Amino acid sequence: MKKLIVATAVSAALVAPAMAQNVTVYGVIGMSYDQVETSGVATSSSTSRDPLASSRIGIKGTEDLGGGMSLSFTLEGDLNTMNGTGDGTGALGGIMFDRAAFIDLNTGMGFNIQAGKFANSTKRFDSAASASTNLLDMGTFRFSTDTSGLVGLSGKLGSVDFWSTYTNDITPTAAVASPTTADGGLSEFGFGLGTAIAGVNLKIGQTTRGAGSELVALATTSLSGVTVEGLISRTDSGAANGKYGNTQASVVYPVSGLNLRGTVGRHTNDTKTSEYKFMGFMVDKPLSKRTSVFTGWTDKDVNNGTALDETVATVGIVHSF
Repeated sequence: MKKLIVATAVSAALVAPAMAQNVTVYGVIGMSYDQVETSGVATSSSTSRDPLASSRIGIKGTEDLGGGMSLSFTLEGDLNTMNGTGDGTGALGGIMFDRAAFIDLNTGMGFNIQAGKFANSTKRFDSAASASTNLLDMGTFRFSTDTSGLVGLSGKLGSVDFWSTYTNDITPTAAVASPTTADGGLSEFGFGLGTAIAGVNLKIGQTTRGAGSELVALATTSLSGVTVEGLISRTDSGAANGKYGNTQASVVYPVSGLNLRGTVGRHTNDTKTSEYKFMGFMVDKPLSKRTSVFTGWTDKDVNNGTALDETVATVGIVHSF
C-alpha cells in the first residue's frame, strides 16, 4: 500500500509540470488581389501581396515555474498563402520559423532574459508601426531580421520599459551594406526605452552592427478614438554612401464600423538616387473580431526620374487565429 502511495505521488509530481504548461497555436492569413502600375513597366496583377498584415503561423507556450518565475517560448514563421510554403515575405525563405524561435525567462525580479532568434532592438517597432497602412515596402527598418544567437534583457524601471539585445553571429549581407567581413560574423548590440508622457506613448531604439547603426523613434497617441503615429528612422550602414532615413505619419480613424487608414512619408538617402515620397489610403471592414476585408491605394513617387514610380490598388481579406 505504501509503495502504491509513493508511486502515485511520484507520478503526480512528474505530470504536474506538463499540465501547467499552456501551449497555443496562432497566426494570420491574408490574401489580396492587386493591380500594380510601375512607370516604364507594363501594368501587372498580383495575388502575392499581403498589405494589411504579414501572414504567419506560430506556436507559443508558458510554464509557471513557481516563486514568481515562468518560462515561455515562441516559434513563429512566415506563411506564403499562395502555395502554403514557409517563405512568406521573410528574407529567410523556406525556413520553418524564420520570424522567431526563442525562450523567455521571467525571473520574477522585475526583468526577463531571452535567448534565440527574435526581433532586435529596432525591429521591436514593427508591430506598432504596422498599425497604420503598410501597403508599401518603405524600408523603415534597414537592418535585416536575419539574426541568430541573440540574448536579451528586458524589464521595467518605474514607468520606463527597457530592453537590450546582443549577438556575435550576424553575417554581413548586401541588403544591409555592412562592412566587408567575408567569412565571419559581426557583433550586434541594441537597446531601447519606452514610456508614456501626457498620453503619448514614446519608444526609441538603437542597434549597432559592426560599423553600422540604426536609430528608430516612434510616438503614438489616441485622440477621441483616432490613433495617430509618427515614426522616424535613421540608418548608417557604415559603408560609403550608405546612410538612409525614413519619416512617416499615420492615422487610423474608426467610423461607422469601418477603419479608415492613411500614411504619408518620405524616404531619403545620401546619394539622392532613390529618394521617394509615398502615401497610402485604406479602408478595412471588420466582419468579426478576427476577420476583416479591405481595399486600398498607394502611390510611390521616386525623385530620380519616373522609372520607379509605382501605384498599387488592392482588395483582400485577412483572418487571425
